[in-house]
Amino acid sequence: MIPILTVSIPPQTAQTVLLVVAAFLVCWMPHHIIAMWVEFGTFPLNDASFAFRIVSHCLAYGNSCVNPILYAFLSENFRKACQQVFACHFLFPPPPVEKVVRIRLENFSTTHSTTNV
Repeated sequence: MIPILTVSIPPQTAQTVLLVVAAFLVCWMPHHIIAMWVEFGTFPLNDASFAFRIVSHCLAYGNSCVNPILYAFLSENFRKACQQVFACHFLFPPPPVEKVVRIRLENFSTTHSTTNV
């Protein structure tokens, strides 16, 4: 009997993967529709089809811009960091920096040597 390996995927990860796949489909589907239409049909050459082709190319290349945004904004840690970075410092000034006291020990030796006889 072969053991079955089960993997549990957290809901946040599944949501991220589904949104990335949906973005891929939305961005690349018009490009593939036009490619199939040109290859297997009679693609009209007019102003509307030219504009549709340009928009489909922009969407396809735009997918590369959408993916990092999706990954970034679906992460709770990223959202918290953005809130900290872009917080209004006029309304909520940062807390005062505590002074650090440093002591310099000039006569302290960090090496200890022993002699074995």
